[in-house]
Amino acid sequence: MTASLAALCLASPVAALCNFDIDDSGGTPNASVDGLLLVRHMAGLRGDRLTDGAIQASSKRRVATDIQTFIGTQIFDIDGNGTQDPLTDGLIITRYLQGITGPALVKGALGKNATRTDPTDVLNYLKSIDGCGNTPSLVLSQAFPIEVFGEVGTEKSVTLSLTAAQASSAQRLWLQTHNIRYATKASIKINGGAWLALNNTTAQMVGTNLTYGGIGGSLATLKMSIPVAAGLLTEGQNTITFKFNETNNVSMGYRVIGLNLLNSAGARLIPASGFTHSDPASWTGPSTTTADINAGKALWATAQLKAHFDPPGNTAPNIIAKCADCHTATGFDLKYFGYSNNAIIERSKFHGLSQTQGEQIASYIRSLPVKAVGRPWNPPYQPGPGTSSKPNDEWAAGAGIDNVLDDDWDTIQHIFPNGIKRDALMVGDTTKFKRFDTHDVPIAFQLPDWNHWLPEVHPYDAFGKTWAENTPNFKQYENLKTLLTGKTEAQIQEWFRTSNNGEGRGKPFARGLWAMLQWGQESPDDGGGMGVEQALFRLPPEAFDQRPGNQRTRTVPNGSGETGRVRQTEGARKIYSLVQWRMTKQFDIHEGFGLTSMGPYVNTGGMGPFRADLAGPRMWVGANRSVFDASPFLSALDYEFTGSSSGDNAFNFDYLSNAWYQLQLILNPGHRSAYDHSAVDWGYAHGFLSGFNRLTDMKQSARNLIWSLKGMDEGDNDRGPNRSDGWSFRRGGMDSALGFVDDIPQPATGYTSRAWVVSPTAEAKQVHTLLRQVWLEKVASWLPIQMSQYTQGEALEGGNPYPGGPFLGNPKSGDEDGGIFNRPDFVLTASPSPETRSRSFAYGTDTMMLEYKQRGTYPAAMQNGYATWAQAVWPGIVGNAAPQNDWLKYRVGTVGTAPSSAPLVSAGTTANSVNVSWSSVAGAQSYNVKRADSPSGPFLTIAYFRTGNSYSETVPMAGTGRTYYYRITTNTAAGESLDSASASIQR
Repeated sequence: MTASLAALCLASPVAALCNFDIDDSGGTPNASVDGLLLVRHMAGLRGDRLTDGAIQASSKRRVATDIQTFIGTQIFDIDGNGTQDPLTDGLIITRYLQGITGPALVKGALGKNATRTDPTDVLNYLKSIDGCGNTPSLVLSQAFPIEVFGEVGTEKSVTLSLTAAQASSAQRLWLQTHNIRYATKASIKINGGAWLALNNTTAQMVGTNLTYGGIGGSLATLKMSIPVAAGLLTEGQNTITFKFNETNNVSMGYRVIGLNLLNSAGARLIPASGFTHSDPASWTGPSTTTADINAGKALWATAQLKAHFDPPGNTAPNIIAKCADCHTATGFDLKYFGYSNNAIIERSKFHGLSQTQGEQIASYIRSLPVKAVGRPWNPPYQPGPGTSSKPNDEWAAGAGIDNVLDDDWDTIQHIFPNGIKRDALMVGDTTKFKRFDTHDVPIAFQLPDWNHWLPEVHPYDAFGKTWAENTPNFKQYENLKTLLTGKTEAQIQEWFRTSNNGEGRGKPFARGLWAMLQWGQESPDDGGGMGVEQALFRLPPEAFDQRPGNQRTRTVPNGSGETGRVRQTEGARKIYSLVQWRMTKQFDIHEGFGLTSMGPYVNTGGMGPFRADLAGPRMWVGANRSVFDASPFLSALDYEFTGSSSGDNAFNFDYLSNAWYQLQLILNPGHRSAYDHSAVDWGYAHGFLSGFNRLTDMKQSARNLIWSLKGMDEGDNDRGPNRSDGWSFRRGGMDSALGFVDDIPQPATGYTSRAWVVSPTAEAKQVHTLLRQVWLEKVASWLPIQMSQYTQGEALEGGNPYPGGPFLGNPKSGDEDGGIFNRPDFVLTASPSPETRSRSFAYGTDTMMLEYKQRGTYPAAMQNGYATWAQAVWPGIVGNAAPQNDWLKYRVGTVGTAPSSAPLVSAGTTANSVNVSWSSVAGAQSYNVKRADSPSGPFLTIAYFRTGNSYSETVPMAGTGRTYYYRITTNTAAGESLDSASASIQR
């Protein structure tokens, strides 16, 4: 098992190694400080990011540059392959500092081309460079998690051995908890003190946890602290007891996954070496006998279960669903995500089984041939550094809860690790976007844990077993299991290579991609893909919005008509559980059969937009939406009704919608095969991201940036601009994605975000400017005519919107997903309708360009280039009249000296390329390159702020015999110069 960088720091037995005393504390080095500093340095972290949280009170070497210098004087190539890697050399050093020897020292931690591989050789080498010759020694430590599971009233205690200094200086007890989701659930007691209920009044939430609602809010894992009364702790043994107070008939308890004492300065008093996390990969079942394992397997599939613990003086009802119905079919999810034997046994008892039966199920789960790499508190697919380098079968485990950032803006450092530079986003000096990997960039957003993928009530029990088993979703799930069971990886690859639609949708003979597409969204009789529409008609009328004017017709016999949105907690729970069931089974199919690596093998069978040549190495297969439609909003729940025991309120509603949208972006954003509303409905995603920001003062500017960058990446598939399956301005536009609907004051709300425009930090302005630069360069890489017409012989969309005008030909509709990319004959008016203003890209651009000019948001060259581009694509020409729109009013004045002569233009090395060069101009800081296909323009800026004297491009509409004209301008601190003279070339 490969450990994440975060996990390396949880277990820290002590060693004494002089050369590994990175912080020069003079004490005994340990993994949580010295090992962490080494790993961070190897990972390229510098400055505050190297030292943050890793410096202790005794550290004499505290300044990042001093630590960098000290580490830089040594060579820590432990496996002898010529490189120093945090996931190999860093991991081995960390294990050494933990006292680990033998095969476990090097297991899964040797790099490619390692020359030092024998555990004894590695250990001897470590001893030879440790500087003191000491042998690491293990110390006793408290193991996590602390599982407070069982019936109401269950208590679990831990003992801390404290020095007199620790006991007297402790001011607060710091906790990290998992699944304390309501205020009456948990209590804590220190030694002989009184019980303290944990809630948002008694506990102080850490970081953004309170913003997300704290206890009773959206997050499963929380950090908090409580005050410690003077004299309550003593030298020696101290007992901390946790209690499970009350069940909501869904939960059987909670976990404590972190604990420490804080002094008055907030520093932790107990070293990390005092705590360990048990490794699930080392666990065995309560029994290893074949009889018990087989009995557990049978119980998993067939045992009669109760809904929950028997309430006092009563008996809980039986349920129809079995263990395998709500989980993955085999139960591999419990082993994969590291659910302990105790958790499995207690959950079995929660559902009415005996201790022995629970032990048999746990024994069966432990016997499954699957890795144990996740943890229940680590959200599936949570992004973080190193994720993409892990094997595909470890992707779902996520990067760990420690990679959920406390500060949204820290994401920027991961997008731009070497500074805010163009080459972080673009392929060389071209307008081609790099593939932006959403897997490795951490975010300040905690995704749902596995508990909150699982349905709270199974569709069998919500809607009836007969109905459920006859829906296309259930049938296709069973069909897919049958089709894939027993197939080797090579056979599954072939299954995808020979995709076909099985003689029509809904047929059981579909193969590959089409079998996946038919699962839900593409089933016409299933009403939208989740089975939601048909399920809605099985709810009573009182479950729906009954407010005046909001009622909908209901025609139950044939399932037609409109039901409206669900405004009832129990009805919402049934509907949301239905989509959770489908997400769990999607996980079951993708991860259980290894489908996440199959994207490159997909053949569409002559149908569908998916392109295997553009597919990434890991994805949930398909071109359609999957988890996106699991949001409460798209599950037809009314605002504030979540269907989840996390609570019915506006914040949780928006959190859950954002969570599933973010997961879609991670699992399958389209892989440059997107079209229309698939695989992401960008309009909904942008709207809910902005709405989420409005509910709190915590801006998620960097997460907005991820959506913007990924949208541009997804649209950069060489299909051209203003196309739903190409460069869509709905998908590839940066304004909605960055939340500029909030940055620019709106009449309806007057709401203003300060992240990007109104009062940005210097770094935010730099990021914003760079993003606008590459966006402008991209959209200017096409000729204006390509925005409004199909120019390469594509099919006519229908109609001619320009009667009598100069735009006759093959016009594009310009309408997509509620947004309108206006045609060249569109004329701006002073008082458009609210609907037109809200949907029109032209009006949105008009509003923002005025704001940008007034605030001086962009450098002069970009403001001028933006205005010129807008004038070119939306001139407002009707018939043969002159342009009626004046975008050039948003330009700023020119200053400085233009090049004295036209640039030199020559043919490039390919038939479609052009080289442009120019002479230097005294005082110029950089240069801009402009291009037109007419000597009179418009000249669009295709390259900004180039510091050299040449630029190469591949021309648009190559091979058409067009003549292209080029000009150069200069940039100084004062602004942009006039254009140079033109030079031309025919291509």
